[in-house]
Order: sequence, then C-alpha cells, then structure tokens
Amino acid sequence: MAKRIQNFEVIATKNSGLEKTSGPMETRDYELNSEMAMKKKLFATTRDHAIVKVTGGGLKIEFIPGMYELFKSCADEF
Repeated sequence: MAKRIQNFEVIATKNSGLEKTSGPMETRDYELNSEMAMKKKLFATTRDHAIVKVTGGGLKIEFIPGMYELFKSCADEF
C-alpha cells in the first residue's frame, strides 16, 4: 500500500515492510547547488549539538552535521 505525503506518492522498498505498488509516481529532476549546500552545512556547525522542538504532530530534532552522522550510524546498528 502506498502512502501520499503532500501530493507525493511514497513507494515501499523491500526493506520497509510495506506492500509494493505500481501506481502513478511523480518524479522531479533537480540539480544540486553544491556551493550553497556546503554553506548551509558550514553554518549548521555553529548551532547547538541537538535542538529538540515539539510540533503539532510530534518532535523535530535538528542536529549539527557531525552529530547527525553519529546518530545515523547508531540508528543503523540498532
């Protein structure tokens, strides 16, 4: 079963445990602005290590780049 998030269809992968669908899918081409991406990453290093915000739908956690990489590797193990 596919889910719709903000008018985009989320297609399940074999690891997600969701059923696969063959419905219509919207794709977009983009070109990465690497200079702007690096500026944003450098600016992110000046923030606190982790910022937790309570939103209307749950939690939003913002990490600095190094903390994000550590969190990502720990999440893969567990």
